[in-house]
Amino acid sequence: DKAYACSVTVHTIATPDIGKVSALTVDEGNLPTGSTVETPVTWWVGKQATGSFSVDLHDADSATVNIGGKIFSAHDGDLFYNGQRVTNHNPVTVTGEHGNLVITGMDGGRIGYTYTLTSAVTGAQENDGRGDSQSAESFAISVSTLGGVANASLDVTALNDAPTNVTLTPTASTVADTNN
Repeated sequence: DKAYACSVTVHTIATPDIGKVSALTVDEGNLPTGSTVETPVTWWVGKQATGSFSVDLHDADSATVNIGGKIFSAHDGDLFYNGQRVTNHNPVTVTGEHGNLVITGMDGGRIGYTYTLTSAVTGAQENDGRGDSQSAESFAISVSTLGGVANASLDVTALNDAPTNVTLTPTASTVADTNN
């Protein structure tokens, strides 16, 4: 009789992880109807912001990725929407209340995006001073694998384009009536 050695490796698929998703900041003053008045708080901010967030599938072969209600699939290191690979040249737009979040693909476990503010943010904070931040919108993100679900959100803050106070110096003129 011969004895055979046998080993079995069981791979457990862990819950996926979504890395830190930074909050975006955009500026209403750079909209076509904006004031274009810049302050030290706003000069560096445009109406568009670009970034990425990491997704770790922990040995899962594929995942379902939901970004702002659009359903993507991730497999083989790429992101797909309706069967088409998402890239810079084939992006997918997620329309928000005040702007568009454009998903530009997945590279090295990072999903890239660009957000463009398209309308002014109105509400309780709309009359704050120029450059004061206000919540514009939030895009929910979830990643699902056989191991579970991870949730996050991409939050957008807009710098307010409220009117700025200008102090006018009064001038006085004296006009003499020479036609008595």
